[in-house]
Amino acid sequence: MARSPDGAGSMKPASLYLTIFFALLAAIVFVAGCTGGPVGNGSVNANVSPDVHIVTPPSYAPAECTIPPLIFNDSMNITVLHIGLVIARPGTFNGTDAYPIPDGSIIYHSRGWITRIFDASGRQILIVNDTQSYVTQNTGNTAATLYFPYYSPNDVNKGTGKRIQYYLHGSDSKYTCNMIWIYDNWTNPFHPMIPINR
Repeated sequence: MARSPDGAGSMKPASLYLTIFFALLAAIVFVAGCTGGPVGNGSVNANVSPDVHIVTPPSYAPAECTIPPLIFNDSMNITVLHIGLVIARPGTFNGTDAYPIPDGSIIYHSRGWITRIFDASGRQILIVNDTQSYVTQNTGNTAATLYFPYYSPNDVNKGTGKRIQYYLHGSDSKYTCNMIWIYDNWTNPFHPMIPINR
């Protein structure tokens, strides 16, 4: 190695460029490792949107109602509703007293009074702020995401009062999945004393 006039060693230009390259590469790998996170563990990661959540079905889950991976999308605008929900095919509901959601919807109530609604494929179609979304009835306010003005009494409920509830409709010989409700440490903001997550 050549010596500089002051006696200190100097690096060849190629070695200097290589050292700088590896230092930058190490810095990039370090920064990427600090900001990334595993997908599907339910943790909130502000740098990753959307986030995939896997829900393990309970033993009483009907075969007709599978829960796909749910794609949480925090970049979606939060909606405030003052009407209920109705299961309806796109373009078939003309009423003004309910927000139409598709057959097989998954309604995911989570802590912090946020409800996300997914289609049957797991794609998020609506996110609702439950503390501001309500329907006024004779008994007082109720959360809009719990109010179904056109609910069919012929629907069969599996898991009544449990964390995951399935609603099926159809004839006795063939049931199809109407909707799935999931309660993830959610409390009804208008009736907090009524337990839901059992």
